[in-house]
Amino acid sequence: MADADVNVRELVEHLWEQADQSLLEGEPVLAPLPDFQSPEHSAELRYLNEHWQIDPAAEGPADGPEWKAKAKSRMAATVFGVLDRYFVQEKEFFAYGVRTSNLLAGWSARLAGEIRLVAAALNDESHRLRDRQDVLHRRLEERIAALEDRLTELEART
Repeated sequence: MADADVNVRELVEHLWEQADQSLLEGEPVLAPLPDFQSPEHSAELRYLNEHWQIDPAAEGPADGPEWKAKAKSRMAATVFGVLDRYFVQEKEFFAYGVRTSNLLAGWSARLAGEIRLVAAALNDESHRLRDRQDVLHRRLEERIAALEDRLTELEART
């Protein structure tokens, strides 16, 4: 059935060495996460929030004769009257884009925080399982030693 020259203790020790080696090769369970700076506090997002509204009717210095200034004013009123709907829609679009960017930055920061919590929990659980494995290994070794002692007793009686 089985080879009589096999020592159970040596076999178990060999198996545990292989198991320990494979576990140690995987250290650490989860590599440390890189530093993360929330996009909520980025300079780019701050710039978007501060400069999303563009004034299409920039005032310039009045130069030249009065009739020229009046003509420019009438022309500007005509052009802006025609394009007013476009400027309103553009302003709403920019506002929507900035609000969306702010929401995405907030979600990204929360998700990064949750990932870090999960990574920490995974590492904690891994260490707990390793500790449990050590306890079970010790118990198994004690049981094997007890069985070997009992076997030695039984062999001595026969």
